[in-house]
Amino acid sequence: MSDDLKGVLYVVATPIGNLGDISKRALSVLGMTDRIVAEDTRVTSKLLRLLGISYKEIYPLRGNSAIGATTVARWLRNGEVVSLVSDAGTPNISDPGREVVGAALSEGLTPYAIPGPSAVTAILSLCDFRSEKFYFGGFLPSKSAQRVSLLEQLVRRSEAIVVFEAPHRIEDTLLDLAATFPHDRRVLVGRELTKMHEQCFYGTVGTVRESVLSAPRKGEFVLAIQGAPEVKDQGLDATLVALAEELLSRAMGVRSVVDILVKLYGVPKSEYYERCLQIQDALDG
Repeated sequence: MSDDLKGVLYVVATPIGNLGDISKRALSVLGMTDRIVAEDTRVTSKLLRLLGISYKEIYPLRGNSAIGATTVARWLRNGEVVSLVSDAGTPNISDPGREVVGAALSEGLTPYAIPGPSAVTAILSLCDFRSEKFYFGGFLPSKSAQRVSLLEQLVRRSEAIVVFEAPHRIEDTLLDLAATFPHDRRVLVGRELTKMHEQCFYGTVGTVRESVLSAPRKGEFVLAIQGAPEVKDQGLDATLVALAEELLSRAMGVRSVVDILVKLYGVPKSEYYERCLQIQDALDG
């Protein structure tokens, strides 16, 4: 090959369930690529067969035979066309592959995105609450204490929140969500998106768990949670805000303080909850 021949790296989105979601451009790229770097070679081999794409050299990103950035850089240096795919959806969205992108950059090459399916944008498109701004948290921690700690940070965010969860942890995660978020916060839980048994569960933090647990706990789950309202002191009683600040300064928990205000003074729970979170943040700082 000539010295000036440059390779190409394509980052290719593949279906998250329904094969009909593969784009014509993705089919074209996968059909002409020299090598494919995959999250799991078995999953990608099956996908290529189903799509009618002839045999390709497929290399894993994980396991004992995983290829590294040095190898990918050599292929690109030799002028080869390389495609990066994940098991489903768009690579590098909670999936491995950043070292492959880095290999292309190290050779002075700009990778090309072949956009397509993504569970993140799929769930956001189905939201019945504001989601033009969102925070993506990927998979939540597997241990409850770490998961609760993260959720306690996320509850303060004003953007919609998108996270992934495995089927064997969805029940515990919904319990932790109910323990950390206001119960009237809107939630959308998607299961098996775009697949034959796709389900979407709409509700609130306080109500959605029962619906989700009545369905099969199979397949991946994706959750979209309504962001916190932007709270201003206008409309909040200054005396009650001062009382909340006094109680919080005495190490009383946010939820306990809000329960007192609701029970004794009949205040709107969600607004004072968010204000108490702000006060707690200031005290912690």
